[in-house]
Amino acid sequence: MKWSQALCTSILIDGLYRQTDQELAGRRHLQVDLEGDEIVVRKPGTALLLAYSKSAELPRLTLTRSWIKPTTPFPAIGEFRAEAFRAAVSKARELGWIV
Repeated sequence: MKWSQALCTSILIDGLYRQTDQELAGRRHLQVDLEGDEIVVRKPGTALLLAYSKSAELPRLTLTRSWIKPTTPFPAIGEFRAEAFRAAVSKARELGWIV
């Protein structure tokens, strides 16, 4: 399958999410740590932080903490939230929390 990376940052193939080089490069700028029962995602050099925990009933992540400095411009917040969630899901898969 051919597609233009300039137009797409991710695609869905056969039900599986595939990550592009652009997405992986963006995630390299995030710090992802397991702190207790939370996966904490930070963007170094900023006040951006999101923390997720495993849902007790369902195989999914639940947002448990969020810190975003009020002066952060909206596009940066949206990008961070999307990147942080994907990074947290990847870490949760590594830990066996979700499949």
